[in-house]
This record gives sequence, C-alpha cells and structure tokens, in this order.
Amino acid sequence: MPEDKEELSYDELAEEIRSLRAKISKSAKRRKGRGAAPRSGGGLTVEQRELLTAIREKLDQERQKEAQRQEQELLEEAIRWVESKWGSQPCPYCQQVKWQVGTPLELSALNGEVMSPAFPVMCGNCGHTTFVNAIKAGLLSDEESQE
Repeated sequence: MPEDKEELSYDELAEEIRSLRAKISKSAKRRKGRGAAPRSGGGLTVEQRELLTAIREKLDQERQKEAQRQEQELLEEAIRWVESKWGSQPCPYCQQVKWQVGTPLELSALNGEVMSPAFPVMCGNCGHTTFVNAIKAGLLSDEESQE
C-alpha cells in the first residue's frame, strides 16, 4: 500500500484489490491447512479493511461520475433531437416556444408493466409536457433499454 495518503488512481486501486485478494487467499489457505476456523473480518488487518473501504468508496464515486456523464450525454442528444425534429414548433396550448428537455426515464403502467423509455419535453411557459420515445428518437437501443 502506498505510504502517503494522496488519492489513488483507478488503476492503483485495482492493483491494491488484486494484491489484497492474493494476501487473503494465501492467508485462508494457510488457516484451512491448519484446520483453523476463519477469522472475523475475513482475516484482514485493520489497515487492509480501511483500504478496502476506501477502494469501495472510490469505485462508487467513479460509477456515479460515469452515470452522470452518460445522463448528460443522453440529455444533450435529446436536446439535439428536439431541435432538429421540432425546430421552432410552438406549444399547442400557449403558442410559446420555450421547450425544456429531460433525461430518458422508464414509465410503467399501474399494473407494473414497463413501457418503452422516453424523455420528457416540457413547455417552459405553461408546463404542458409530452414524452418522446427514446428508442424511436435514436437515444437508446432496444438492448440498452432492457439493461
């Protein structure tokens, strides 16, 4: 483990995980060979448990950043789709052209049946909202929508 407490990169975290897995495996094999019962905490030292906790937190942060990046990308694609297909089409209720676009979401019926993913387009003046099928708009494929 690096001696300083600076933030580890993703690759360094992955290497630490591999190293700890190897140590845990060796320790477990030695205990098993001696007929010893497994130790609480999986045979890890306090320092190793702290490192694993830090690794889990870092990986969770990385996953969250990636999810946010993907969401932002989908939002930008949805905005481009609305701009290219609707242009300056006014709201059918208030005749204003103040569209606001949201990220794709899955709608479900009261019986729990999941419908196709869609993204909301709302009039920024009166609030009229419509949903556009994200697959038909080319934002998601059928496979992506089922993940």
